[in-house]
Amino acid sequence: RVSLENVDHDLVRRLDGVVRTERNSSDDDTSLTVWVQDSDDFVRRLVSAGVPFRGLSVRRATLEEAFLTLTAETDTLRDAVPTDRMSA
Repeated sequence: RVSLENVDHDLVRRLDGVVRTERNSSDDDTSLTVWVQDSDDFVRRLVSAGVPFRGLSVRRATLEEAFLTLTAETDTLRDAVPTDRMSA
């Protein structure tokens, strides 16, 4: 999980490896939390793309966050399969 301050949300969410983004706002600052597959690769892509940012911090996902990400992907896949194929 990567947190950034003063960054263009649309530019970030288009980068490869981005799983999910969440905007965080307070009275004096707007930041973005980005869940990525590989934080090192994401930071390289961010810099290579020339996306301006400040206040970068990287944190490992908690067990709960990993579980929710995995189960969300499973729900998405299950929803994409027609119901009549699931009983087969």
